[in-house]
Amino acid sequence: MIDFIIRLFQQYGYQILDKMNHIIVVKSDEFEDYWLIAVGLEAFERQSKLHDDLVIGILKDYPKFEKNTSLLLLVDGEANWEKNMSIEKDPFVFKKYVLNYTDTAF
Repeated sequence: MIDFIIRLFQQYGYQILDKMNHIIVVKSDEFEDYWLIAVGLEAFERQSKLHDDLVIGILKDYPKFEKNTSLLLLVDGEANWEKNMSIEKDPFVFKKYVLNYTDTAF
């Protein structure tokens, strides 16, 4: 699934900036628009640490990333709507989106 999502981002003008701790960081070629793409919910659970690592790491040269970064969480399995909504409504650090999928649906 992650390869499919990365190809979609690239098709729409995003480039991979780096891969860090199982998270792929992409940036728009045209805008100051960044996405962190991760498999599972671990990135959500450690989003503050992830943010701090990005500030001093690969995104230190991109000052606008703090206001323009979204976290896409790819979750293998049926959707848990209540949990997904609580993650997506979480106001801290990143805008968040949860995409559940199954092998059959994929």
